[in-house]
Amino acid sequence: MIYANSYEEDCELLEALIAPHRTSWIDRIAALTHLVQVPPVEEPEEEDTPERVLRREAQELGVRVLDLRKRDRTQRHGFRDHCVQLAPSLEAGPASVVSVRRSALADFMAKMPGAQDFGPWGWFGGKKTYDEAKGHERNAPKRGRTRGRLKWSRVTNLVLHTMAVHATAPRCVGMPVHHAVAKDGTIVLLQSIRGRMWHAHHANGFSSGLEISGKSSIADHQIGPVRALIRYDIASKRRNLGLLGLSQRQTISPHAFSHSSRGQDCGRVPWLECGVWAMGELGLELGPVVGSGKRPGWALAA
Repeated sequence: MIYANSYEEDCELLEALIAPHRTSWIDRIAALTHLVQVPPVEEPEEEDTPERVLRREAQELGVRVLDLRKRDRTQRHGFRDHCVQLAPSLEAGPASVVSVRRSALADFMAKMPGAQDFGPWGWFGGKKTYDEAKGHERNAPKRGRTRGRLKWSRVTNLVLHTMAVHATAPRCVGMPVHHAVAKDGTIVLLQSIRGRMWHAHHANGFSSGLEISGKSSIADHQIGPVRALIRYDIASKRRNLGLLGLSQRQTISPHAFSHSSRGQDCGRVPWLECGVWAMGELGLELGPVVGSGKRPGWALAA
């Protein structure tokens, strides 16, 4: 495609168009990415459900609960499409934005105030948020979709992961996992525990997954939220099994147990602080080693 303007002229055009609307633009982006949290519907007072307990613990810890379980993960939009959707009131009109090259728009959006908190639209991250040659988004929401559903009697294991990056909460929407704890300690509910997710290789068919933002590590302010999520996960499984008149032993394991490529996932400190803690506090057993998984030395501490 031949563009009328140079890259530099595209950037100047974008700055002129967006500058007067910068604050409202960011507010609308925040709303689209669920950064503006809708207050949860109150549950009946007579029952202390696992989710109610989780929200109460989060309040005590001073962290928020971001519920993305019903977030649409099927739509895909390029940068121009987002400009048309988010800036219909620009004085020059959407057509002026659509005419610029994607690389200029990508670079411009990456420099928006607050972009470091949620990327251009929440689920993007890293230096290259758009691959113009391949024409697709990185860490797109569709990666976080379920791949069917499991019976409660099948979901007997909880797998702990670390992300290898320090991710903000909205970026988690594209992660194929059930729960997550962001770098600021935000608790993120991503999918139903019964949803089958491609998160743990050979353990996908019998486990739920919990991602911790960090590189095989965990910050002090994340330990409480992770433990609260583990309690929520196990309590939900036990409660639903009880409603079905069933009983099933519950286990916990690091991702290293289910694939050889994840030999240091979730890491020694997260495992000791959360995995070993859960076995002692919640009566969980050590999960099985499956597929090509190995038991790393730090997991022997269990």
